[in-house]
Amino acid sequence: ADYFSDRSPYFIDTATGVPSRGVAFSSGADWKEQRTVSLTILRQFGMGKNILAEKVQEEVSAYVNYLAGMKGKPINIREITNISTSNVICSIIIGHRFEYDDVEFQNMISHLNSVALDQQNVGLVHFIS
Repeated sequence: ADYFSDRSPYFIDTATGVPSRGVAFSSGADWKEQRTVSLTILRQFGMGKNILAEKVQEEVSAYVNYLAGMKGKPINIREITNISTSNVICSIIIGHRFEYDDVEFQNMISHLNSVALDQQNVGLVHFIS
């Protein structure tokens, strides 16, 4: 199985001569080591424990309350859901959640979405090559 479990090289790695790094792009022994470390860190932050469920339940309550407070006004549900999801992550990692109308937090999430979309488009280069 080890002979077939590695990922094929990405075009960008071959073109630049720089190998992929990180959990998402590495493979083989590097991937196994990074996966082990990542899971250990996530467990320390509450993965697999009740703290994660508590944070999710708290955020779901805030999410439902926010939607109820909109009283039928049109909203961008994707944006609110992104904020809600980010709040769960932030509350676990930094111990703080942000309000749904926090403009600075909304801008940060918008920028993160743009970066994710750009990375998605770079992935097409690998698919085409």
